[in-house]
Amino acid sequence: MKNVKIAIVGRHGFNLSDAGVGLYAKLKGLVLVCLKERAFGAPNLYTVWRHESGDEFRPDLIERDDPALIDVLEQWGESAVDAPSAIKIVEVPEGTRWEVRRNFDNSEFVVDLDHVWE
Repeated sequence: MKNVKIAIVGRHGFNLSDAGVGLYAKLKGLVLVCLKERAFGAPNLYTVWRHESGDEFRPDLIERDDPALIDVLEQWGESAVDAPSAIKIVEVPEGTRWEVRRNFDNSEFVVDLDHVWE
């Protein structure tokens, strides 16, 4: 049986670096614009990615089993994410209903939605 690869992080939450987003966009054939903006008067600039249409692109909302995301993480490792995150790629059997969940410390794990053991 074939497995599905799923990206999770061990700490700090999940967010691609600018270089990671650029590579992901290239693999997906997306044209994105990188802007530096201020949030609600905050002193620091932060990165905002936008499609050509002006709609915001949110790297944190990429499906964790997206093959392009998996390629980016396998090729670039830790440099593909904003903060050192202990990236892991776990595999589950194809057809498994799964979701990514977070622990209290923001580390993530994959849950099989069809099986519960108590």
